[in-house]
Amino acid sequence: MAFESSPISRFRMIEVDDAPSAPGIYAWYARMQTGSEDWKIRTQDGRDVSTDAFADLLRQYASYHQPRPIPLRGEASYGGRWAGSLALEQPLDFISEMRSNGEDLPDEASDLYDTISSESGRKILATMLDQAIPVFSSPMYIGVAKDLNDRLLRHRTDFDKGVQWLSKNPGEAESLATRAKNFGLRAAAKGLAMEQLEVWVIETSPSGMGDVDAVQLRSIAHTTEWLLHKIFAPVLGKR
Repeated sequence: MAFESSPISRFRMIEVDDAPSAPGIYAWYARMQTGSEDWKIRTQDGRDVSTDAFADLLRQYASYHQPRPIPLRGEASYGGRWAGSLALEQPLDFISEMRSNGEDLPDEASDLYDTISSESGRKILATMLDQAIPVFSSPMYIGVAKDLNDRLLRHRTDFDKGVQWLSKNPGEAESLATRAKNFGLRAAAKGLAMEQLEVWVIETSPSGMGDVDAVQLRSIAHTTEWLLHKIFAPVLGKR
């Protein structure tokens, strides 16, 4: 059976109007989005605050990829019940706490602060992190659609709604994250900017797929999406 590789395209969220009106699978990624102002030397009250400011950017970016807490439930004798949640400790958070407390840092963390203590180090690190997307990173969301253009536009609309809701309800990001039923709202709850989001799509139209018809291809695409979820566990994926 002859088979040709499917077309792969990339769109920023602000560009999804240009996505093909074709079936396919897709994955959303978030970029760190830094510029020269983020790695240049910054002073406050005569003190260089560049290192701590850049460390804050790194912590914020890491938080975008933080999974939701895992709910835990248990039962004890005589009908007793236990309930709670288990949250992942973000390494960059407790490293910052250790540094604030004057504790000795692990070698890797010490190397990180050595790197971001200089303007050139911050610039190179930011550039490498940007280049790592999507080659070295896990997607934030994976989906399958009959019409990529329609689905991606819907994601953008949902994102806009989430951002607007948060502007009217400041401090309620956690509430939105808990209730959100779609990618757009979850991404907004993470505090992401639209300019940070980009999507990569693989078209799955029957053309070039050998003797596989549209129905079979749709089933294969769903299977692919399911496997990708199981393998990469996107943090904003279906729950």
